Amino acid sequence: MNFNYLIQCKNRILLKNILLPIIRGNQLKSLILLILRILTLNFFFVLKESQDNIKYSIKNDSEIFVLDLRESKINLSGFGNLLQFFKYISEKYKVFEVWIDENSFTFNQWRNFSKEFEDILDFVSKTIKVKVLKKKKNNKYQKNSSYLKISYTQGYKINGKTFQCNEVINDFFNKELKFVSKPVNFSIKENLNNNKDLLSLKKVLEENFIIIFYPTFDLFLKREKKGREFGMISEENFRYMEQVYQNILNEIKRKKIDKIKIVLFNKKSLGWPINEHCLDLRNFENYGINFPQVFGLFNDNCNWTIGSEGTACFYLVLCCSNLKHVLFVDNSHALNDKSNHAAVPIFYSERNDISYKNKPFQYIPKSKDEILKKIFEDYEKFIINDKNNKNNPS
Repeated sequence: MNFNYLIQCKNRILLKNILLPIIRGNQLKSLILLILRILTLNFFFVLKESQDNIKYSIKNDSEIFVLDLRESKINLSGFGNLLQFFKYISEKYKVFEVWIDENSFTFNQWRNFSKEFEDILDFVSKTIKVKVLKKKKNNKYQKNSSYLKISYTQGYKINGKTFQCNEVINDFFNKELKFVSKPVNFSIKENLNNNKDLLSLKKVLEENFIIIFYPTFDLFLKREKKGREFGMISEENFRYMEQVYQNILNEIKRKKIDKIKIVLFNKKSLGWPINEHCLDLRNFENYGINFPQVFGLFNDNCNWTIGSEGTACFYLVLCCSNLKHVLFVDNSHALNDKSNHAAVPIFYSERNDISYKNKPFQYIPKSKDEILKKIFEDYEKFIINDKNNKNNPS
């Protein structure tokens, strides 16, 4: 019997799957796996966390680089942290390979995110020169290969801190390995003629000035943890972001604008009020598009984003550099960190979409007026271009 991702689960989760199964197919597998662990005194059928450092070897004369993610148990945010270095690695090495197995990506008992990872890897392999290879545990690197091995069972930390830590992202990947953070621009190249709903959506995005808005707003903690009702930022900065959103709506109303659409894009924006200017894409899968495709659609057709720290924030900045961004990322949940490189791609600190207070320590806009001024200046340019295109059709 193949236990797939269940081997990642702690015993208490297996017991919960047995007594209160969320996915019926996991109930029997969880029971058998728990019995096997008891019989083997928990020495087998379990992924044991290692406290060792990440293993790596960077050779100056190497033409091959292997990013080994076997048994890494990486989540979407962590994979985004690594993805910002893919373009640099693919340019530096003749061959760039990513090694994976069935435990490369984290298992979530409520929802299996393996499809998202597979879609991202497939999308990236068509955008960047990288080979994604499924490898067994005993597969070895070629003799002259450079490699970086991140493994939950063999080492995924640097000096006791996980590779996703703000400090590690900057000091290890950026300074020690000399990896360069670069955007990975997603774009939809496929023919959309067979998807009428998606074609209709694409037309709306093309014909309007689009602001993507992705706040975390979960007062009843249906998806978030206690203390994170407003996401990974303070309530004060959430209210600041909310005020910016309301000011944009007021300006739209005052100027009687009908060519601006605000895309609501965050599954954790629960109970957020919808109005005639909003386009609800919190469940974008209903249009038959996957995780990377939606970022390609945004990058090809949208204009600005406004939102707070989270997975959506990181991927929007990383994969949609054609857009301009207004970020609300503070240190309220990581008071001792010297940067927010795990929350925002490193390269973004060099951009000047708007002015921020004390970046990259945090990304809190200095002025509401500047945000409104820059967004509506771009809207005016959009209208002029739209009129020119209509007067001079190709």
